[in-house]
Amino acid sequence: MEKFMNDPIIEKVEDLVSIIKNSEEYQQYMMLKEKIQKNIELTSLIENIKRIQKELVKKEANKEDINELEKEYFHLLEKLNQIPLYVDFKNTQRSLNEIYQSIKEQLDDYFNKVFN
Repeated sequence: MEKFMNDPIIEKVEDLVSIIKNSEEYQQYMMLKEKIQKNIELTSLIENIKRIQKELVKKEANKEDINELEKEYFHLLEKLNQIPLYVDFKNTQRSLNEIYQSIKEQLDDYFNKVFN
C-alpha cells in the first residue's frame, strides 16, 4: 500500500500522529494506562473479567447455563467500574476514540466528496 502514498501525504499523516501523541488526552491516557499496568489488584480484576467473558461465550455456544457465571461477571464489572483510576482511564479512552472517529469521519467525508 505504501507505494500508492507519496511523501507529502506520509509526512502529513506523521504530523497528525505526532499532534495526537502530544495532546493532553493522549498523554493522560498513557499515564493512566501505565498506572493500571502497575496496579496488580486492578490488572488481576481485569484479567478475571476477561476470563469470565471467554467462559460465558463458550458456555453460551454450548447452550449451557450461564446464570451464576453472569452474576459473577456483573459483580466484578460493577466492582471495576467503582475504581476511580479505571473510570478515569475509560473516560480518557472514550475521549481519544471520539477524536479518532472525528478524524476518520472528516477524511471519509472529504474523499466521498472528491471521488463521488
